[in-house]
Amino acid sequence: MPIVDGAAPLNNSALVLLLEGKDTSTRTEPMAEDKAPLEEINQQYQMDEDLRKYHRRLAGSVFLSVGGGTGSTYHGPVNLDSHDIGVDAKILHVGAGYSLATLFQLVPEIGYQFSDRFAMSLQARYQYTPPDSTGWIPKPGVKAPPTSALAFFLRGQYAFFTGGNFQFFASGVAGGGQRAFLGYVAKKCTQTLARICPAGTDHSDTISGGPVAVGAGVGIMYHLTRWLALWVEGRGMSSVAPIIVLGEFNGGLAFAHKFEAAGPPPPKEEGGGWERPPEQAEAPPADAPSSE
Repeated sequence: MPIVDGAAPLNNSALVLLLEGKDTSTRTEPMAEDKAPLEEINQQYQMDEDLRKYHRRLAGSVFLSVGGGTGSTYHGPVNLDSHDIGVDAKILHVGAGYSLATLFQLVPEIGYQFSDRFAMSLQARYQYTPPDSTGWIPKPGVKAPPTSALAFFLRGQYAFFTGGNFQFFASGVAGGGQRAFLGYVAKKCTQTLARICPAGTDHSDTISGGPVAVGAGVGIMYHLTRWLALWVEGRGMSSVAPIIVLGEFNGGLAFAHKFEAAGPPPPKEEGGGWERPPEQAEAPPADAPSSE
């Protein structure tokens, strides 16, 4: 740094002006109390350095996530969705146990990042379970079991640990639909046509979770860039009426974008125009002698 005779003293105030790119050429007397915010500037520099080294979703960002997965259910004795009638004139049901939840499911999501750690979103959950009903002739009044479920959930996400570009998070959901989710019950009768299958065993069926469900999960997010991340999550949910527990595993991509407000337009020049009018040469005074 060159030392110039008569330059202003390089105290905290002058150093702040240098860091902010402002002019320090004007000589000023030293301040009685030098309280320039060097610590705040150092903290901002450290934050900027972290952003250059590691990727984070910025607070104030809107994000869109696409993903999917699969899972399984655990249930008590519950009626089958087709409501077939057995030989004893009772609605058929399955006993307590595990059932595959779905062949596949989609979980699109849109949300807002409130802070570095906390986000809220609206998540849809679409589930599809293909039927296996070859040779099934339903009795009059018996409808085919549903093969899909659509539900919507309000979801909160909190990053409880961050290391490098990884974030470990916990989540909670609450919501529902006509049915929160399905459980798949495979058909039990696989004999030849020479044997008559008992009612309710010659086709696959489903069991429906209740219309309302709540759940919690844990997962990992890896930030490829500040705006793009990979994520995986394991989650458990329970529906109400009937109570059916679902365990599922999902993964996908998350895209984020922060909308920045446009700065104010430059002030108008005098006269209403945006451009400075061309300068005109000064007219000589009326009593000035004319030049030869």
